[in-house]
Amino acid sequence: MVYEVELIKAPQEREVEGLIAVLTGLPLCEVIAASKVKPGAGWYGREMRDLVHSLGFNCSPRFLPFDPNTPYPALMRYVFKKENRGTGWDVLAYNDRKVYLPVQEWVMELENFKTCNRNLKITSMMQVWI
Repeated sequence: MVYEVELIKAPQEREVEGLIAVLTGLPLCEVIAASKVKPGAGWYGREMRDLVHSLGFNCSPRFLPFDPNTPYPALMRYVFKKENRGTGWDVLAYNDRKVYLPVQEWVMELENFKTCNRNLKITSMMQVWI
């Protein structure tokens, strides 16, 4: 099965919901309605997993080592260095060697994303499928 995703616009305080809407194809308002995380709050992996399940989709039970050739859309986790404060992590939507960010409304080829963001390290993914 080939999965197609479509970029949507999402507000900064609903970034994760926007990423999940991109991966599932559901309207952002439906994903927000199912979310139990307050706008702008930090997310844990289990909260992302629980939201995906509550929307009727399957996902990997946890973040798995990143595989750019995954057949499924995924939340791609990366780590970055914080200014004078160690490291942090964040997620982006990933499918078919493309990276999606609904907040800034851009799509970028994976290799270009890596080239433009040398200070980031892609570590893992949570696959999402029907």
